[in-house]
Amino acid sequence: MIAAEDGVAALVARADQARDRRDWLEAAEAYRGVLRVQPRNAGLWVQLGHALKESGGLQAAGDAYRRALSIDRFSADTHLQLGHLLKMQDDRAGAVSAYAQALRLDPQLESALGELVHLGARDRIPAATIDREAMWRRLDAVAGALADANDALRAWIGTSAYPMAAYDRFRADVAIRPPPPATGATIPCRRSR
Repeated sequence: MIAAEDGVAALVARADQARDRRDWLEAAEAYRGVLRVQPRNAGLWVQLGHALKESGGLQAAGDAYRRALSIDRFSADTHLQLGHLLKMQDDRAGAVSAYAQALRLDPQLESALGELVHLGARDRIPAATIDREAMWRRLDAVAGALADANDALRAWIGTSAYPMAAYDRFRADVAIRPPPPATGATIPCRRSR
């Protein structure tokens, strides 16, 4: 039994190394090999899905993510990954559904929230996800930063040598000569009849 576990660990290590090298085809093949021994390992199905997605096998990647979800339907990350894949395939409705499910399972999953907002699906954001107190704290911080920026701008304008209100004084103090007239150059123009 220990020898078999060591063999599986070696297969997973080989697959992970290929993934880390971004050798997606080798990683996919290695994950397939491990899954022949451990077909109920949802995490390995997700890794296979990643490798397939990165190597361009989008349909097969979707099958792998769905297989992972058939084993562990409560994995917010797998729903998130499926959403990314569906977005790549221009399946907006499917992506929105997957992101919303990911957010229902993990209300703190910022990337799923960001994807729903980006896709214009604010109506699909679960109410439990919206932390109104945190939202108001962030808005207060933004208002404070804007007030500080406004104060700094007013101070800068007020301390410049010639504030905008004193532009006429600037023109009187600083002689600005007009450019010299053009000499010898003529600009042809057409006369309209």
